[in-house]
Amino acid sequence: MKTRFKANAAAVAAVLVMLTTAIGTAHASTDSVQGSFATQARSARLTSAQVQKLQGEVNAYVAKSGGKQVSLNKVKFKGGSMLFVVPGEKYARDLGAQSSQVASTYNCKYGHFCAYSKTWYAGSVKDVSACGTNYYISFTGPGSWKNNQTTGLRAQFLDKYFNWIDSTPNAYSADPNGNWTPVYYVNPC
Repeated sequence: MKTRFKANAAAVAAVLVMLTTAIGTAHASTDSVQGSFATQARSARLTSAQVQKLQGEVNAYVAKSGGKQVSLNKVKFKGGSMLFVVPGEKYARDLGAQSSQVASTYNCKYGHFCAYSKTWYAGSVKDVSACGTNYYISFTGPGSWKNNQTTGLRAQFLDKYFNWIDSTPNAYSADPNGNWTPVYYVNPC
């Protein structure tokens, strides 16, 4: 009986050591990811809750869509980027940019298509430019978009089966009150 008790106690102790190590490792990796962008968070005077929310959104996006986190609230991928709005702010701004002042709206550069998570060009922004590529749109509900591709190009909206839903008018065009719910992908041109 004593031998069996000692064996069970040893097994329990081994499991506790493994769990402690695993939890410590997971915690350390989260800290190192956030730590690399700590200067951006401090410069923007973000609370720990805002930082955790942003990092959670970035982690979820990267897990589903891929890409590489390049600033506290920005993920880059081939042909574009995803910029997450800072919690409590209306418009997206890149916390990794030289000047990261609170923005009035995200500037959709010439040659790009920009999808905004909220109406009137507010919220998080997916900025894409590679023609012939179907980019996943994670937004649902009311939103907006700007088609600032080269003159005459039209972006295509596709459903989850890649069936055509609609096209934008020729560039330059925009819609401050769109609906992302049926849209799963955008092909910018």
